[in-house]
Amino acid sequence: MAFYLKELSSGLFPEASRHAYEEDTVPAPDVISILQKFVDQVAFLARRNTNMWEGASLNLEAYSQNYSNDLFASSQFATREVSRVLTAHLPVTRQDLVDNLMDPKLIEKIFPSLIAYASYRSSDSEYLVMDVGYMPDISPLLQPREKCVVRCKKRLPFSNTWVVAEFSMRPRSTSPPPDFIKLPSGFVIEDKDSGCEVKIVEHWLLRNGSTLAANDGAHRLLTSLQRHYLSDYNPRLPRQEPGKYRTVHYNTRVANLSTQMVRLFCAGITGVAGKEWITPSGWYKDEASDETVLVLKKKIRREWDVKNVVRTVTIDATPSTVSSLLHDSSNIWQHMHGYTIGDQQVRLLRGDTHPTESIKKNYVSVYEIKCPGSSDGFLIEETYFEDPKMIIRAVLDAPTYESVVKDDKVDPLTVKMLPFGVVIHPASANEERCTLSVCYQFETDKVNVDEAKTVISQTLSNLTNALPRA
Repeated sequence: MAFYLKELSSGLFPEASRHAYEEDTVPAPDVISILQKFVDQVAFLARRNTNMWEGASLNLEAYSQNYSNDLFASSQFATREVSRVLTAHLPVTRQDLVDNLMDPKLIEKIFPSLIAYASYRSSDSEYLVMDVGYMPDISPLLQPREKCVVRCKKRLPFSNTWVVAEFSMRPRSTSPPPDFIKLPSGFVIEDKDSGCEVKIVEHWLLRNGSTLAANDGAHRLLTSLQRHYLSDYNPRLPRQEPGKYRTVHYNTRVANLSTQMVRLFCAGITGVAGKEWITPSGWYKDEASDETVLVLKKKIRREWDVKNVVRTVTIDATPSTVSSLLHDSSNIWQHMHGYTIGDQQVRLLRGDTHPTESIKKNYVSVYEIKCPGSSDGFLIEETYFEDPKMIIRAVLDAPTYESVVKDDKVDPLTVKMLPFGVVIHPASANEERCTLSVCYQFETDKVNVDEAKTVISQTLSNLTNALPRA
């Protein structure tokens, strides 16, 4: 941690960099005091009664008067994303939630559609330095935000409330200015008898010309927390054959397997290039339709090569209509692997009902599939009923699937998968239209890009043919 405290003092905080330090000196007192100010800032911004907010908007005049450490509010950083959630209940203890939010691997698991990767650098009992790939939206058209961040946990004096605060490190003055900076953001967590209450603040600054995401980052974080902690993994199929291992433990491992699928799919479609990924190979235009197509190449664990082909189109149908068709009509997907879908084996609910919360639910389903000329397998599907809506699928052979759901020694979050699916965004100018991003992932030694483009074109054609006629 010493190296990163040194880097913090000279790169992130000008207050600390006014002092001259030798290379082997760790300016811990200065840095720790400044980090404490950032924690206090998150706690104050999360308060209900404060002049910092005008409705859902941050009062920039009041903010700048109170926090002179907003160092980046210059003409280069004229765009701001800031949002908050005042109070939400979670059925998890304060200590467990704080610990989970300080664990990079659990951060990936809790936020698979928001965090492509969280890579540990250094830590001590209260501080964590990590590289993080943020996905402000699931779209190939919006740049992912890859930052080195500091995350710290602090207990507020004379209370049972803790703050988990996060902020990005600033490059040295000789480096070009970044496109985005994360200002103090985080979670304020208070003990309650039946779990904990959490407040969330999310705060970004963007350079001029950077693409602004939907200004609801705090609410997206809350939705993922609720989906993770308010889930029902009890068996949901009423008729199950004797001997089928349909237990809560089994279903939890299925849910973790689907989490891995979601993270790989979202990271692929957004083009995140973190520690497990190599640089995207580029964009090109489809000659026939002038649609945007993105081809990405990545390596995972340096064992196998994968490419992603993404095609983005706008069609005359509502997001709800398209998501229902993709969810209910197997014919739209039939050409992808040439399999026949059999019985549904599992149906799980992510984000169970809660008396005081309105929670957007996801469904995870597993189907048996018949593959001509090869062994049978299983199809995993997760459906996101939010904006953007997503239908994500992956196929696993039977031995791999059964080893994951039966064997505790196999980590579902490391399983090799090739997700495919569709992201559905509402078209901003017209509620009767929507924008689709279709993503297909494939191994380079088995499929080429032209074949993948054909698969995506066939998917879109099948979907168009299935739309209700006017």
